[in-house]
Amino acid sequence: MEKNSAIVVEGYFDVISLYNHGVRNAVATMGTSITAEQLRVISDSCGRKDTRGTIVLLMDADQAGQDAIRRTCTQVLVKLNNDIDVRIASFTTSDGKPLPVKDASDLCEWVKSEEVEVRVVHSGVGA
Repeated sequence: MEKNSAIVVEGYFDVISLYNHGVRNAVATMGTSITAEQLRVISDSCGRKDTRGTIVLLMDADQAGQDAIRRTCTQVLVKLNNDIDVRIASFTTSDGKPLPVKDASDLCEWVKSEEVEVRVVHSGVGA
């Protein structure tokens, strides 16, 4: 994961699991709601002096998590005017098949058991 980035997950257990698997740049919303101001603060906190950092949203695969992604894309990102690089991560393979995981904690355990590599692929979210 990029040094000047933050992974936003739903709960503290996801942050702990990611941390235990070497990911040191995760924060939790403690639910599914996130505001434009929160995204600005997170981006400013992980960015450099003159640029903002990248945010990766990794919400749960359940309906609430997917609704949060839709809500963030339609209501929150439009308020940011493309000022922040926000990427959406999904629990799918490169060919679109769902992974057998429901959240970041499950993803950590699955990756460990399957010995696979996880990559964040840039997509033009918000563009």
